[in-house]
Amino acid sequence: MNPMKPTQLAATFGATSGAITAGLALAFGLCATPAQAASSSFANAVLADAPNAWWRMSELPGAATALDASGNANHGSYSATGITLGIAGIGGGDTAARFDGLGSGRIVAPNSATLNPANITLEALISWSGPNGFQQRILEKSRFVGGGLPQYGLNILDDGKVRFEIQVGATNSVIDSVGAVRAGVGIDVAATYDGSLMRIYLDGILDSELAPVLTGGLPFDLTDLGIGNQVDRDRAFNGVLDELAVYGKALSAGQLQAHLAPVPEPSAYALMLAGLLVVTGLARRRRQDD
Repeated sequence: MNPMKPTQLAATFGATSGAITAGLALAFGLCATPAQAASSSFANAVLADAPNAWWRMSELPGAATALDASGNANHGSYSATGITLGIAGIGGGDTAARFDGLGSGRIVAPNSATLNPANITLEALISWSGPNGFQQRILEKSRFVGGGLPQYGLNILDDGKVRFEIQVGATNSVIDSVGAVRAGVGIDVAATYDGSLMRIYLDGILDSELAPVLTGGLPFDLTDLGIGNQVDRDRAFNGVLDELAVYGKALSAGQLQAHLAPVPEPSAYALMLAGLLVVTGLARRRRQDD
C-alpha cells in the first residue's frame, strides 16, 4: 500500500489545513511551495543537459524581452500584441505565455552561433488550444530569408500531430508524430536529430523516428529564430507555450523523462510527523469548540 501524500492528507483533514501546511513545512524543512519546488526540480534537470537556449516564459505582463536562461544570451523580443504573459505555467511551477493564434504573436531571437548546432533537440511544454487553419509554429529557424523552408522547426498540425522539420544540404526532411496532442492538455513535446535519425517524443516517450533524405550536420544559417510564429510569415501558434529549449545535441528518452520527473515524495518519517500534526490540530480545534 502506498502512503498518503501530503495533498491527500490535506484533503482528508480540510478543517486543519493551516496546521498541516505549517507542520509539513517543519517536517520537511521547506520554505517553498510545491509549485516552487517543482520549478526548482525542473530547472535543475534542464540545466544539467546544458541547453543552448532556454526561454522560460516567466516574464510579467508588459515585458518586452523573453530572457534566455541558458546563459548564452539568446534573448528574444515579444511582439506588442498577440501574447498574454503571466498565466499559469504548464509544468515548471512558474508562469507561461498564451499565444492567440491570430498571427501577430511571436518572439524573435536574433541569430547566433549557439542557435546553429549540427545536432539538435527542440523541447517545449505546450497546451494547444486547437486548429486555426495553419501549420502552427512552436519554434522555427528558417533556412532562407522569407521563411520558405525551415533550418529546423517544431510545429503542430490541425489534427494535433506534431511535425519536426530539418534541412540538410538542399533537402528538407519531415516527420510527423503518430500520436496526437489533445487540445487543452499540457504535454512535453520534443524532437531530436543526432546526424542520422530524426525522432519525436511525447511526454518523454519515443513516438516516431525517421532517417532523413540526407544525413550529416544541420547547416549554419543567418536567419533569426521565431517562437510561437515564424519570423517572416504568419503561422501562429494557438495556445500556451512554456519552457522552450534548444540543445546542441540529441537528448535521450531518459534525459527527457528526467525533465518531467515529479518532486520526490516525502519520507515515511516526515509523513508520520505530518500525521501527528493533524491529530494535534484536531485535538486543539475540539478544545476550542468545547
